Amino acid sequence: VYVPGCQPDHVRSEKHICDDRWHFLAMVSEPERIRLFVDGEPVADQAVKRTRPAPSAAALPLGIGQLVERGLGCQGLIDDMRLSRGVRDIK
Repeated sequence: VYVPGCQPDHVRSEKHICDDRWHFLAMVSEPERIRLFVDGEPVADQAVKRTRPAPSAAALPLGIGQLVERGLGCQGLIDDMRLSRGVRDIK
């Protein structure tokens, strides 16, 4: 996941998901930590530090499967997406 305004600005996993199978992906973003999950299993847990103030939620650009400016995208399908306020248990 690319998170501009944070240091580090990427959270990476070694989990391979480009295998022509459906996967359930989840990200838990907290002020000082980002965690990634694939099919309910944790695959990354990275401490992050904001390098600039977070924008308000109304002004926050969000790209799913692409960069916000659309310079880079994916060829995969997104079947369902859920945004939640607060930290949820990922199973």
